[in-house]
Amino acid sequence: MSRVCADRDVGLGHAELVRLMPVQAIVNQDFSKGSNVSTNPWAVGKQQSILVVNMTLDEQASLRTRDGTSLLTTSPDTPPDIRPIVKLFDYVKADGTVIHLAIIRGSSGFNQLYNYGTVGWTLIGTLGTQYAVPDILTFTNLALIANGYEVPWSYDGTSLIPLIDTPTTGSVPPGALHHTLHQGYYWVWNTAPASAGSGVVTPTTAYVGPSALQSSDLNNPNSWPLANQIFIDKDDGDQGMGMGQFTIAESGISPSTSQILFKTYKAYQMTGVFGSTSPAFAIQKIKSDMGCVAPRTIQFAPGFGLLRMTHRGVSKFNGVDDKLVSEEIRPIIFGSDLYIGLDWANIGTAVAAVVSNPPLYLCAVPVVGTPGLTRVLCYDLVREAWTILTYPFAIASLAAHFHVADPPHLLMGGYSDGKIHHTEGQETDDEGTPISWQWLPRPASAPSPQANGFFRRLVLKVTNVVAGQLIDVTVVFGPAVSNPPQTISKSLVCPVAVGLGLGFGIQPFGTSPFGGTGTNAEADLTMDLGLIATNARAIIGGTGPIRIRGIEYHVSPKPLRRVSVYTEQINA
Repeated sequence: MSRVCADRDVGLGHAELVRLMPVQAIVNQDFSKGSNVSTNPWAVGKQQSILVVNMTLDEQASLRTRDGTSLLTTSPDTPPDIRPIVKLFDYVKADGTVIHLAIIRGSSGFNQLYNYGTVGWTLIGTLGTQYAVPDILTFTNLALIANGYEVPWSYDGTSLIPLIDTPTTGSVPPGALHHTLHQGYYWVWNTAPASAGSGVVTPTTAYVGPSALQSSDLNNPNSWPLANQIFIDKDDGDQGMGMGQFTIAESGISPSTSQILFKTYKAYQMTGVFGSTSPAFAIQKIKSDMGCVAPRTIQFAPGFGLLRMTHRGVSKFNGVDDKLVSEEIRPIIFGSDLYIGLDWANIGTAVAAVVSNPPLYLCAVPVVGTPGLTRVLCYDLVREAWTILTYPFAIASLAAHFHVADPPHLLMGGYSDGKIHHTEGQETDDEGTPISWQWLPRPASAPSPQANGFFRRLVLKVTNVVAGQLIDVTVVFGPAVSNPPQTISKSLVCPVAVGLGLGFGIQPFGTSPFGGTGTNAEADLTMDLGLIATNARAIIGGTGPIRIRGIEYHVSPKPLRRVSVYTEQINA
């Protein structure tokens, strides 16, 4: 039979309820653990948010709008034939000269190398293949270029030429998908050549193949002894997918002898160099079933380890353990009913960079249905927390530049706009366009998500805003006994400009007595709610710079009662 039960009043008057259930403040002023879209919203941690978009984690556990971008320069391409800028590199010569190099991916032709530091850009030369993720490094005062399955190139500031085996004692690698420097040697990984530019890899030969590792002589990229070559799990159906080194001592691993070699689904630790005895040259598989699916996402973060995109998400290898660190944003990576996932058919084009202040790992990735790299996964290395960044242009390359001629900065090569953008320089907008941001804080309830409460108001604590700035707030309420789910939306207006705030007095920290009075360092924006509901979830967004320091709900819990109407089926 069926029995339908409904809530009934408990017999207390309104005055008694107010007396028994005073207003409580549900306060959250710590957002330092970033986004968590994988967990039930009611289980999201107290320091986490459901989702943070176009904001980064700031000091005082607050959230702030990400840095904007400024236009650095524009390529000579003209519409509709604008090609992706797939590599940016500052070639710093021994005499201190800096040459700003850019590789533009070929559309109907091969990749081309430019000097973008000149007016109108200067074409240095055309390379031999079209390759989506070329790489450049500096060695023996030369810029060395790995441009896919073709002989690596060298550029000395004047001439662009392929590497030549000068002593003719070995064999210059006919191709190099990946290269690096280690212990004074130039290393290449995955050297199988392509057949007549078709992109079809020929079978492994005596010295080359997708599992071939090869190095030059010491301090000589034009000498390639045949003895400096080895296959790593030859013909295992996998291929070399990049290399990384520990440039400081990590977990007991010597910084001068350890190199990590990645395949798609496995990784190896290499010690020593070809022919060395102390330490002996050796390669062994690390204890992990993760490799790398996007070679240019391999980045060493000092004090943390090697990070890269794997088939399971972003992983961090510290020299001993390989740990998946992206579980909190798994639906954003793999897709779900709420989120569009990454384009795994083109995941190999993803790129990453490490930002120094604050310490961030930025990984630009392709999204299903959108050309180029349109989503940036932002990992705060210290807090081990994620936010998501988007930009008004698709990205093809990232480059964090560190040299004496310029403060550390991050450059973005455009995918379809032909522009190089500068960021992480405290820009407040995207080249004149205000930055749009969105925040979904953890939901609130009093005392539980199934118990009624009177939601009196919402208070948002903000700073670093301008007078008249709008903040759009939508609050979605869970159903109460007597009403269905409801939604309240309102644009909160910042009445006055509020700066970033000072120290403990009227001057910056340490320069004035504690408690000195000055202008208000925060603005409390209030939104009246006035609804009985079981819970409340806010969606907060806006445009322009802002720092969010806190959110609180003022709620009067109501006596526990049966939640809504229910039907109970009893089977004989």
